[in-house]
Amino acid sequence: MSRVLRRVAAAALLVTAVAPVSGAQASGGLPVVGLIDTGVSAGHQEFAPGQLVGFWDFSRDGGTHTPSAGQSFDPAVSPYDPLGHGTLTSSMAVGRNLSAQKTPSFAPGYPFAMAKVLDDGGALVGSIGAAIRWEVDTVGVKVISISIGRLVPVPLEPAVSPDYQAIAYARSKGVLVVVSNGNGLADTGATPSDGAMTGYSESTDVLAVGADTVWGFLNSYNPEVVSTYNVVGASSTDSTGYVSSAGTSFSTPLAAGFAARLVAEAAANGRTLDAARLETLVKDSATDNLAYPPMTEGYGQIDAAALTLGLAHAAAGTLPARPSPDVSGTYVEQVAGAERQANGAVPYLGGS
Repeated sequence: MSRVLRRVAAAALLVTAVAPVSGAQASGGLPVVGLIDTGVSAGHQEFAPGQLVGFWDFSRDGGTHTPSAGQSFDPAVSPYDPLGHGTLTSSMAVGRNLSAQKTPSFAPGYPFAMAKVLDDGGALVGSIGAAIRWEVDTVGVKVISISIGRLVPVPLEPAVSPDYQAIAYARSKGVLVVVSNGNGLADTGATPSDGAMTGYSESTDVLAVGADTVWGFLNSYNPEVVSTYNVVGASSTDSTGYVSSAGTSFSTPLAAGFAARLVAEAAANGRTLDAARLETLVKDSATDNLAYPPMTEGYGQIDAAALTLGLAHAAAGTLPARPSPDVSGTYVEQVAGAERQANGAVPYLGGS
């Protein structure tokens, strides 16, 4: 079954003259964001020393290299990223925003973990399910970002799929899993795909993220929220360099960082957000632009205005008011949601 990174081809490397800026290590108590991707070049200036709190290469030895209980770092290999995709997604989630050209993350400097599941040639050989469970049980993440999906629509994987069971397990532990909603059929960015049809976005236990503005018409079908599609972020080949790229691969970690920021704000005010409440708060905070239909925008866009709104409600323990009637929310929950429920509802089978 073909799996692809949710991106469109990257543009040429943009190496900047920005000097490394020293920063504090990840503050204790902040929620950890987990990413499942191609690895990470943790020495980039966008990541502070100590900000990476877990790394494991699940792709080694054909995917048989797995951690023992309590192992946060892989003793066989130091963190690296041969493809660059994971470094860029990490900088979208938790990058420190040290360059004016960079697309700002919503959780700058937050601790993060990377599970490398693709081999150095880009083939998915590591277990996404095992990676999810490692990030939940050993690293203790609060949000997980996955930018991996299928090239073409195929029937839903069986309910006993280890990946889907791991997603359901994460949800049962209060962890919000955020996934990409497609880059168009065959990853072309030319004909909408996903929604209840393909990839992990068909699961009822995830928050599915699509492409913002007009890009949604060419990429995503039935996302729940959208975020920035065209981005500039950390390069994996230069510790002070940046690359431009496009794809829901990058919309997704932006939304994951947004969610982590809300978790931190709630905690700072003596409140907790379980996965369901957090997902609702993210959706309700999204900026609803009625110029774009809900089948391409979902509830709306994750942006700076949405963050301001979400933080206020995370602190107060409330939810933002939605428009009445809430055309976008009703569509996502009752129309697209019904499709997801029919195709992607996976009963959690229990166990650890």
